Amino acid sequence: MYSGMSQEQVADAITVSRNMHVRYESGASFPSVDKLQALSHLFKVSLVTLTERDLPSSHAQAAAGIVPKELRDILGVYENLSLLSRKVIMEEVRLLQELESRLYG
Repeated sequence: MYSGMSQEQVADAITVSRNMHVRYESGASFPSVDKLQALSHLFKVSLVTLTERDLPSSHAQAAAGIVPKELRDILGVYENLSLLSRKVIMEEVRLLQELESRLYG
């Protein structure tokens, strides 16, 4: 449980299945940037804090799992961008995900 929330409630809050949330916690899968943002907002922590490898036991670490240093660095830069720049990046990510889905099913 996180802040009194069940795994199912956290999964619902970030619009993923409970099974996917469990995969995030176990490190079997990694949340997309938009899901990381949702977790960041839900737990009221920065993306960098959410993805820190050496956090004390906390709901943020458990929710996101362990994140590679390169991604933590990218998220640190992302957090310092303007809202407009973030929107542009998220649109590009969405388009890349759509293309990848078409190419690889």
